[in-house]
Amino acid sequence: MAVVLVAAMLFSACDGTAEPPSVSHTLMVYICGSDLESVRGYASRNIADMLEADIPEGANVVIQTGGSKEWNDERIPDGRSARFELDDGELSAVGGAFDADMGDGGTLSDFLNFCKNNYSAEQYGLILWDHGTGSDGGVCYDELYEDSYLTLPEISGAISDSGLYFEFVGFDACLMATYDTVLALHDYAHFLVASQELEPGSGWDYSALSELGNTDFYDVLLEKYAGKQSSTSYYTLSVVDLTQTDKLCALMDDICEFISSSPIQVAVAMEYSMQFGAGERGRANSGLYDMRIFAYNLGMNQIDFSDSISAVNGSARQDAFGLSMYFPQDAEALASYGKICSDDDYMSVLNSYFAREPEGDAVQFNLRGFVFDNKMSFTVTEESLNYVRSVSYELHIFSEESSQIFLYSIGTDNDIFRASAMFTVDFEGRWVWLGERLLHCSVYEERGGITLFSARVRISGKDCLLLFSYNGNTSALSAEGYIELSDSGSRILPLADGLEIEIVYYEPVSGEYITEGVALWGRDELSIGYLPAGTYQVVPKITDVFGREYLAYTAFVKFDGAAVTGIEISAG
Repeated sequence: MAVVLVAAMLFSACDGTAEPPSVSHTLMVYICGSDLESVRGYASRNIADMLEADIPEGANVVIQTGGSKEWNDERIPDGRSARFELDDGELSAVGGAFDADMGDGGTLSDFLNFCKNNYSAEQYGLILWDHGTGSDGGVCYDELYEDSYLTLPEISGAISDSGLYFEFVGFDACLMATYDTVLALHDYAHFLVASQELEPGSGWDYSALSELGNTDFYDVLLEKYAGKQSSTSYYTLSVVDLTQTDKLCALMDDICEFISSSPIQVAVAMEYSMQFGAGERGRANSGLYDMRIFAYNLGMNQIDFSDSISAVNGSARQDAFGLSMYFPQDAEALASYGKICSDDDYMSVLNSYFAREPEGDAVQFNLRGFVFDNKMSFTVTEESLNYVRSVSYELHIFSEESSQIFLYSIGTDNDIFRASAMFTVDFEGRWVWLGERLLHCSVYEERGGITLFSARVRISGKDCLLLFSYNGNTSALSAEGYIELSDSGSRILPLADGLEIEIVYYEPVSGEYITEGVALWGRDELSIGYLPAGTYQVVPKITDVFGREYLAYTAFVKFDGAAVTGIEISAG
């Protein structure tokens, strides 16, 4: 039997044909190239991957391009939109180039209707390709039209206008596997395919299109994506059965009930939930939390969604559910979210929750700073604990040269112990190095022994965040790549050997970032080691559940290169 199967596989491979799909299928791929194409060429590479895929006989793949100043593929016009079909491995133009804003719902609607009228099929699929920023943002950021992108209401409106029902809607973009995306699409599609986390720049593995229209397409898509991104630990991709949206709505109803009846648990849910996206100088600020972990941290029992959500995750995201929920980080984000949120009950709960925000400080200190066991400590009132979302400290190098005082921030850490209402900074003088240079880095999550870091750097003249993780079980540091801060939905870009990385530090007095040397990736390695001997300033910070920050006193810590030898508390 094995010999027969192998022979059959070899014959199929040599024959170069793909099995016909179980139904006729038209896949519509809406590619807004943006800077991912004009700077990186990622869209052209993914189109090349599609051309190499064994598209089943009877399946159509139709592409609309646009949204980019320049295209690496010379067949695609720069600065304009165009439509193509995949024809036996060839990219065939359908009509001429035209001007269109890819971030406008009307442009998407025109494309869907064009495909409906010219490529009728039993089954339809849609992929939206570009940057993505989650629930309260959108996808397809057209660099030719300032501040233009598709919101969830625009996407659902375009699909509704087409009158089509899709077998799946996929997002080859960051952060779009959200509860709000489910609500926007559940009337118009059977499945949602999207990522909770930032996507690696290379995106999906489009060789999976060989199974287009077949029942195992989704399993193959997930498996191939995991294989393509196996060199990182940061990836996620999930397939959500939208016909079971009622089950997800019931989970959100329970979350709303728990928030209303026990609002103080929200601080715990935020602090210990998995959050997606990357932020500098502290935790990510996307407001996107893993839906199941958030519910569990509220005190709810685990709910089995194995029949409705399938996911593949890297080791740093191994517990990810497959779907995120958006919880605004402050009142301004709440107002913005209210414009797109379609769950009235959830919005009502959020409004009530933020109405609890006191006019004065939600967090009150009893003692802003004192020395306990040779460490910096501080205490808050018992009532304040109901509002504490996160606690961290910023570390400054404190030095004096030529009669001038210099304060350089080398990042933030969350290594703070709590005992009742007392917090103690566990500073032991160990930090992250890149070669022989300290990194200005911040911890923004720690789960299951894996700590996630971001470090402010400059690469190719652009402000970026270097992303890496530390496995406490193996003591291994793993680089994930980097993102560009100019892009709100930046994909994770790879680190190539020989890449020059400028190390920068934050100067808190001037509020500027100062460049202090260049590291060479591949030559200089990430490591954790002791700081140089000297005096350091520890600045503890509490962030409340409404997004407001509170500073304790600071501590000047003397460090001899191996241990803390003295500490002095200052109200400054």
